[in-house]
Amino acid sequence: MKFYIMQIEKKFFPELRLRIYTGARYPLTDLSRKWYVEYYLEDERKRVYGKINQESTVEKRLELAKELAIRTLAKVQHDFSIKDRLREHVQQRKYRREKTKQDYESKIRVLLDFLKGKKLNKEEVEKFFHFLLTKRHEATYNKYLTILRQIFEELNIGRLLSDLKLVKAVSTPAQYFQRHQADLLMTRIENHERLLLCVQLMFYCYLRPGEIRKMKVSDIFFEERKIIVRKDISKNGKTQYVAIPDKFYPIIKKMIYRQPNEYIIGNPTKEGRMVSKNYFSTIHLNILRSFGFDTDRFKLYSWRHTSAVMAAKAGISLKSLQIQMRHHSLDQTDQYLRQMGVLDQDDLREKMPAMVFQAA
Repeated sequence: MKFYIMQIEKKFFPELRLRIYTGARYPLTDLSRKWYVEYYLEDERKRVYGKINQESTVEKRLELAKELAIRTLAKVQHDFSIKDRLREHVQQRKYRREKTKQDYESKIRVLLDFLKGKKLNKEEVEKFFHFLLTKRHEATYNKYLTILRQIFEELNIGRLLSDLKLVKAVSTPAQYFQRHQADLLMTRIENHERLLLCVQLMFYCYLRPGEIRKMKVSDIFFEERKIIVRKDISKNGKTQYVAIPDKFYPIIKKMIYRQPNEYIIGNPTKEGRMVSKNYFSTIHLNILRSFGFDTDRFKLYSWRHTSAVMAAKAGISLKSLQIQMRHHSLDQTDQYLRQMGVLDQDDLREKMPAMVFQAA
């Protein structure tokens, strides 16, 4: 026999109920069975006994059961309220870029999915980060910790992450294309007009795919041969300019007669709209797979790396690359090139003596 204490309707957990059970086949007056309070949390059944069964009368047991049910409900509601606050805070806080908001919301969603049916406490949060460290990359662990620590501190629950530290992570950027690989890929890319222009903008101007899809014809300064990267679309939130190299200018000059408010690369099916977020990367990924490339190492972003490597080998100065790539310092550009494996070792290759020794 069921005895419902109360039922609550919540936005995320409409089926939460608290009930007293003595067993499905036994009446509430049966003291030979163990009494307990049962409830369902996100489809997971939970039971609490408390001190109900220490009492020897139905009245006393019922009194304790009701008290236990009320306390249990209060705990569950408190835990729900923290999770609700977490969701609402992430949705309502101000972000400089839409992509940042999506990143924050995604990480909160992954955390709460992991905590489904569990409390948001220090022990469970640490289990989540242990999962990240063992199942994901160290860089992923660090990114989650950095973002969640900021959100938790804004909600005054930073103590839940107080014992967690960033771990040493080895950066593994996408690999650049060698000349023969780039030539091979171009045999397919040149059949996709929009993707080809995206790759050219990445190669010549070091623009990022997310910036390219939001750029308009009015962002091109044809006479000055430069492109403005507006702060509302740039990765670092700063307004900066990149040069249009001579070899690329004849291609981009063709846009001079287009409407200023048009997107440089418009949506093929929705006139006047930008392409979808994954439009370029999806087409490029399929091309990579068609040639058997390792898509963990090679990506659309590899074209930016390819250009940097080729430019450095062609003798373009580090300062020019720094400005065009919009790096904050020469050290950042130098480190970037070293990650790509670009080192000025021609002198060593040419002058290294042969390993020829005469016996004494």
